[in-house]
Amino acid sequence: MKREPLEARIDWALNFCREKGMRRTHALRQILRVLFKLDRPIGWANLAREPALADSCDPSSIFRILVKLEEIGLVRRVGSPERSYYFMLNLPGEHHEHIICRECGKIENLAMECPVEKLEKKVTAKTGYGDVYHELDFFGVCPDCQTSA
Repeated sequence: MKREPLEARIDWALNFCREKGMRRTHALRQILRVLFKLDRPIGWANLAREPALADSCDPSSIFRILVKLEEIGLVRRVGSPERSYYFMLNLPGEHHEHIICRECGKIENLAMECPVEKLEKKVTAKTGYGDVYHELDFFGVCPDCQTSA
């Protein structure tokens, strides 16, 4: 799906949402547009401050939409329970591993080959389960927090 143009990706996501019972609102379209453009986890308060959303959507509506998107599986929460969660798109055939700072909560995508994909295929073959996926996040202390300690 990553190779398709942005508008095609947004249209696919809007259709997916519609199939799951969500209304195709301006706020939903704008939230999806920002999430696709960012292509990284973002906190809902920061999402609400994005220029495309700040003047047209109130923060509580953004949070409700994010929760609904999570319920239908299009978005997932990333982060640690001790800190605010971040939200990111959860698209078929795409995933990212992350490293999360235990001190400041910063989340970064890891640009590396996923070490679990082969295991995921073995699990599918061995168990007979369908639609198997995984989430892999690493936790540590980022370089900025190490130098400020």
